[in-house]
Parts: sequence; C-alpha cells; structure tokens
Amino acid sequence: MQIRIQRIHAQAILPKYAHGPEEDAGMDLHAVEDVLLEPGTPRLVPTGLTIEVPPGYEVQVRPRSGLALKHAITIPNAPGTIDPGYRGEVRVILLNLGREPYTVHAGDRIAQMILARYEAVRKPRATRMQQLSRTEVLFKKQHSHWDRLRREAAFLTRHGSTTGGVYRWIFGYDPVAQWRGS
Repeated sequence: MQIRIQRIHAQAILPKYAHGPEEDAGMDLHAVEDVLLEPGTPRLVPTGLTIEVPPGYEVQVRPRSGLALKHAITIPNAPGTIDPGYRGEVRVILLNLGREPYTVHAGDRIAQMILARYEAVRKPRATRMQQLSRTEVLFKKQHSHWDRLRREAAFLTRHGSTTGGVYRWIFGYDPVAQWRGS
C-alpha cells in the first residue's frame, strides 16, 4: 500500500523502515527541530510532514523502545492516531519520565508510525445487552476458584492437617509462622 506524504519543512525526513517492511511493523518518524524535554512536561515535537491517510485506515504513532529504555521518553497518548481526514503537520507528543532534561535533536528518530486498517461503525443503535456482564463473569470465575480452594483446605483440615499446613499447601508458605518469626 502507498500513502501520500508531503514535506512541509526543508529538513524533514521521510518515514522509513529501519530493516524493511518484512522485518519492521513501524516506520521511523524523525524530529525536524531541536526540542528540550523537561521531566514531567509533555511537548509537541514536529516532524515537518503531512500525511494523506486513505479511508478505512489510520496511522498509529507509537513510542520507540530504545528511547523509553535508555532515556524514559514515551508518548503519553500511545498509540496516537492520525485519522484519514487530518491534513495538518504530524507532530508527536513526547513526555520525559526521567529525572534529567533530555534534548531531542533535529533528525533524531522519535516515534514509529504504523498504518492500520479499521472497521467504521456505520449505524450505531441502542439495543439490549447480554444479561451477564464481563465483570460478573470474572467474579464468578474468581469466586469458583476460591470456593475450590476453601473446599480443599477444609478437606485437608478434616484429615489431620494443621492450619499452617493448609496455608503451606495453598500459598506455599505459612503466614502465621512467618508472623511469629518461626
């Protein structure tokens, strides 16, 4: 698939795959100017590009793992979305989660962009939802798990195991013994 990308700044670098589309999901986006990222303050970093995204697709803007690991730089709204109707400059919101200021230099790789297909909702309508909510399902699963553990603990207790033995069997340690310091 091809998308139209326009440079609106002379030093803008077109997005590209570091190792090719067979090995990389995202294309690198580059900063077009120096930006100082103070800790805890989000900043817009311009790329000097505009993108024409085809209908039925979006461009997702994601953080670079190297920046996150080495400098604690992330994208707070990740993944950011560039909609098909947006024609303004692509700018990336970066946030420094570290303790020291970090300078993004012109030409630095600051994010990755991924072209993703989406299904639009044509005519939303109000209908009755299923009777059982996801929360109820999770609660019932957890409840049945704890019921089984209680039944097994009761069985062990009835057959001569101490409370500490039951805890050791369920949790792998005896919290009472640990509390007493034994």
